[in-house]
Amino acid sequence: MYRIGCTMTGGSSGGGWFRVVGGKTELVSNTSIGPTTNTWLAGPQLGKGAETLYQNMSRTYGGR
Repeated sequence: MYRIGCTMTGGSSGGGWFRVVGGKTELVSNTSIGPTTNTWLAGPQLGKGAETLYQNMSRTYGGR
């Protein structure tokens, strides 16, 4: 999990976390959990498995 200090409140869940890797912007996580005190947020480290799932779902249900 990635974790950052943050004061964002309810409604931020699902927001993407991006970073530049090798000159390319990549989605590396999404806001998944945080306390009601609004002092931090955390999200899973997305890797190859998440990318494969995304590609498969896009091909199957994304329309053409």
